[in-house]
Amino acid sequence: MGRAPRKSSGGRTRSDAIFVAACLLAVGGVLAAYSNHFDNGFHFDDSHVIVDNLSIRGLHDVPGFFTDPQTFTSLPQNAVYRPLLTLSYAIDYHLGGGLEPRQFHLTQFGLLLALGAMLVPFIRRLFDAVDPGPRNRWVALAAATLFCIHTANTETVNYLSSRSSLVATSSVVASFLVYMVWPRGRRAHLYLLPMLIGGLAKPLTVMFAPLLFVFVFLFEERCSFGDLAGRKGWHAVRAALVRSAPALVAGTALFLFLRAMDAPTLQYATIDRWDYARTQPFVWLHYFRLFLFPHGLTADTDWRLVERWLDARLLLGGLFIAALVVTVVWLSRRPRRHPIAFGLAWFAIALAPTSSIVPLSEVCNEHRIFFPYVGLAVAAAWAIALGSSKLGRPRVAGALGALLALVVIALHGIGTYQRNAVWKDEKSLWKDVTVKSPRNGRGLMNYGLVLMAEGEMERALGYYERAAKINPNYPVLEVNLGIVKSALGDPETAERHFLRALELQPDYAQGHYYYARWLVEHGRTPQAMTHLERAIAISPGDVHPNRMLLDAYAALDDAASLAAHARRVLQIAPSDPAATAYLDGRVPYEVAEESARAYAELGLAKIHRRKWLESAALYRHALRLDPHDSSSWNNLGWALGSAGFPALAVACFERALELDPASEHARENLRWARELQSEAGASP
Repeated sequence: MGRAPRKSSGGRTRSDAIFVAACLLAVGGVLAAYSNHFDNGFHFDDSHVIVDNLSIRGLHDVPGFFTDPQTFTSLPQNAVYRPLLTLSYAIDYHLGGGLEPRQFHLTQFGLLLALGAMLVPFIRRLFDAVDPGPRNRWVALAAATLFCIHTANTETVNYLSSRSSLVATSSVVASFLVYMVWPRGRRAHLYLLPMLIGGLAKPLTVMFAPLLFVFVFLFEERCSFGDLAGRKGWHAVRAALVRSAPALVAGTALFLFLRAMDAPTLQYATIDRWDYARTQPFVWLHYFRLFLFPHGLTADTDWRLVERWLDARLLLGGLFIAALVVTVVWLSRRPRRHPIAFGLAWFAIALAPTSSIVPLSEVCNEHRIFFPYVGLAVAAAWAIALGSSKLGRPRVAGALGALLALVVIALHGIGTYQRNAVWKDEKSLWKDVTVKSPRNGRGLMNYGLVLMAEGEMERALGYYERAAKINPNYPVLEVNLGIVKSALGDPETAERHFLRALELQPDYAQGHYYYARWLVEHGRTPQAMTHLERAIAISPGDVHPNRMLLDAYAALDDAASLAAHARRVLQIAPSDPAATAYLDGRVPYEVAEESARAYAELGLAKIHRRKWLESAALYRHALRLDPHDSSSWNNLGWALGSAGFPALAVACFERALELDPASEHARENLRWARELQSEAGASP
């Protein structure tokens, strides 16, 4: 007789304790691989979904997240209905005390660990369905760890806007788990709840229905795709359809609901549908290759569309898909290989929404592989387990399989750590893109933005000009060319670029904002206010034009307009600090002490930076504290005159001279302001 498994003091077997320790070790390995990512910055769509989005700056209107898709973003053309995602960002903003990347990344990493924890029992049940045994939990743990630590998945974990993929994938896995472990709950269709909830973060959860169909066909009906040539296969199809029908109906209803809830301002990609479809087979091959060998990862590819049916890329991609289908059919012939067949089918089904005939703005995007890679992790782990079992004695085979798994996971851990470093900030990320995707105009432009922020204007211009050769009709690039040309002392060319951006896209909210900012810097604030109002009308939730318009009303001492606009902002973001401060009779600027002198000194610093409206708002507040300070009246006049309000500047300089008749500065400035006023009056 064999010995009973040795018990630990807590009643569990020794192997259970070892497995728990291995799970903790796996968590530690994933944590070590991602240990350098928690302070990484915001990137890509994070700018309009998180950074510039007034709606997430408080938990005041959580129901509004579920009724108004405009709360998802500050850009109306991107206003998809993803309320669960918006809610998670608002919670992160609240817990982090503002735009603290660490809090957002902590949530992102927590979601990854939660997904990994669900994958272990889910994958184990797949394996147990065809070959029950104690090793299956170890193979499942290896598969889940590989998925979590896979180098190609770093984009989804680092890119905060890809939280949607994390939530959607977790929801599909959760639906499978409920279906598997709670047979009684199937009658009430409770397994659909995770899919339905996760759909509020991304519609990809509807792919649970076809995945469930394949699962039932392979694992419950224990049928082969080759059996479709006979009656047995079609009986299995009928049974799988009946059992997956509730998911199909619920998924269809969910998808239609989500599309109906999208904002009418949402703009879809204008890429030709068939060009996109011809490109995707080769993209599939690329994604599969990245799973096996994740070399050359880039945050923004420079792939081009396949525009001809005879393109070699289409041929290669088509051969890959054909081979994938044949392999799945062949593997399904033996029940013991069904987990591999299911994993490969998962890969294909999960890719279909983003890589088929529905065109998206980017031909290829590496965060789209996150959901499909669950299937490849399952297939790879079971293939290795089956392969190693044929090498000899079980212990030897197990040891060889474990060694191979540890080596692969360790290599991915190193790759993930290195890839996190690329995602550290905008400079490291976009420099990497320019090297790996040199024909990507957006990548060149974004690296130019980094250089421009560091004051390297000539180098930035070089990257912008390279980008313009690739994307000659890119409104965002035109705006940045305007900014850099202005910084290099060429205002005429700068303005032509701003105007061309608005010509290319009249409803480009940020184009109106940046042109307005340029107009303010060049003494044309009255004209700028029209563009600010236009930017806000297009994108009410954008922080920057709202803040500039508040500063403009404060600079003009227009109390009624200031209060009215502050209330409008507070309707969107009740905790907005700028609107709150102005409505309370304060200014949204921190000073060392609450004194007229402190505000005046900060106002002078703003003048040196050509922040005319901010400076004027600060001097207005300083004069409320000390209305008899001649110097503050003089500097207020300078800020207002420089901003394009010569009549108001004249009044300020006259008041400065009343308080200090001997001030030559005020006298000279008064002459300057009157000349400006005269020129403004003479203008047509």
